[in-house]
Amino acid sequence: MIKGVFFDLDGTLIKSMHHHYKGWKNVLSKNNIHLDKQYFYLNEGIKLENLIRNLYLKHKKKFNNKILKKLIDEKDNHFRLNAKIYFYNGVKSLIKNLHKEHIYLAMVTAGTKKRVFKTLPIKFINYFDKIITGSDCKYGTPHPEPYLKALSF
Repeated sequence: MIKGVFFDLDGTLIKSMHHHYKGWKNVLSKNNIHLDKQYFYLNEGIKLENLIRNLYLKHKKKFNNKILKKLIDEKDNHFRLNAKIYFYNGVKSLIKNLHKEHIYLAMVTAGTKKRVFKTLPIKFINYFDKIITGSDCKYGTPHPEPYLKALSF
């Protein structure tokens, strides 16, 4: 018997990867950093801090936590203003039915808590027993920390 299911958010529950790419490309280009589409998709899911730090190092640019916070805020604002949330077919009914069956539901995402809670409908959010974001963890996926946090009841 299934007791729980973990879901990723972006590219799994919602069609958002293209919007994330466009947002990062826009924000980073203002800082003269080119974001290659293939690089982005191959590295999506890792902790945002690591993704951005690696790009800054690659381009030999100054980087610190203040710059990081500013970039993440800019990108999240770009996403909220420009992306419309589209769920993949069947996602809403799947989540609703699993919830109805009292299956433990967790969402584990590299996205920021602020973005997740400002972009997803509250009715959808409320189906989940636990939501673990990149804001909640020192390490991002594929490190086990986010999943272990999602397991803690």
